Amino acid sequence: MPVCFICKRESAQEVFAAREMVHGTRESFQYSLCGACGTLALVDPPADLAPYYRNYYSTGRLGANPFDRGGGRLYRGSANRLKKLLLRHSVFGSGALARYIYRRKTVGLLGWGPIFTELRQLGIPVSQKTSFLDVGCGNGVGLHFLAYAGFTNLTGCDPFIDEEIKISPHGKILKTSIEMVQGRFDVIMFHHCFEHLPDPASALESAVALLAPGGIIIVRIPNIASVEFLKHKGNWWGIHAPRHFFLPSLAAMRLMATGAGIEILDAYCDSRYDHYLYSTEYELDIHDRHPLSFRADSQGLWTRHELKEAQEKAELFNRKMCGDWITYILRLSPGES
Repeated sequence: MPVCFICKRESAQEVFAAREMVHGTRESFQYSLCGACGTLALVDPPADLAPYYRNYYSTGRLGANPFDRGGGRLYRGSANRLKKLLLRHSVFGSGALARYIYRRKTVGLLGWGPIFTELRQLGIPVSQKTSFLDVGCGNGVGLHFLAYAGFTNLTGCDPFIDEEIKISPHGKILKTSIEMVQGRFDVIMFHHCFEHLPDPASALESAVALLAPGGIIIVRIPNIASVEFLKHKGNWWGIHAPRHFFLPSLAAMRLMATGAGIEILDAYCDSRYDHYLYSTEYELDIHDRHPLSFRADSQGLWTRHELKEAQEKAELFNRKMCGDWITYILRLSPGES
């Protein structure tokens, strides 16, 4: 009987196939679900992952201004100024307008607005001088948005980018893994990177070594406890075969956190409405690059009523902690230094 990669226990495991549906090769990969801790793990990772990250969402070339979306110079200038104001309010503001921005995701902050709300509610201060490390950040679109929000101490790292990237004038993205990063950071983020790492427990330990006093670690991953995984199994878009090595359960996250000397301060689901479309598309053999995919610049297969239902489903499942994405906020355990 196989031993679980995370909990190290022998247990009955469900094994099923998941296809590569980002590029649409439909190559099949085996995943196992631990019967003890509930962690999903890739059984036999490819020897060379580089081909799977070519033309990937996060590693393509990023324009100088991630806000630009066409139109004349005057339009872009006015629109960008408004977006920056909304963005800064979504990070540093509060009240009804901030909540509206979070809900609408008006400025495309990759859903990070709610993170700053949670940090404020937890009493964790964040200012423009807060130092960030974004692990596995790809081309750094998230860091660029943080720069536009007003943050001035930004670092990223990703071994799959072509070369080091400058975030003028606020920071840079290093072509390396977290183990090679130096410095101290107030906030270390694994923004849908953690599940791509072959040794997540070691990565958590590396992050702890880079924490500044009072610092926190944010881990955002697909939620293996989601309703959609139970419904779609191998066609669940959150598996993202073969790029996701594993998807830990809450129990597995607690085990890894304890081993690294940290604790889970908070956890919440933050999935979006479009997450409830892709798995159905996979079942219909529609991959992410297919013209009928919702990722294309069209409505694809979906009616307005169905999109509204998906939005309602996302909000309901997030409240019930069974949404497609989950965010963990971690800090050093009492007595650790």
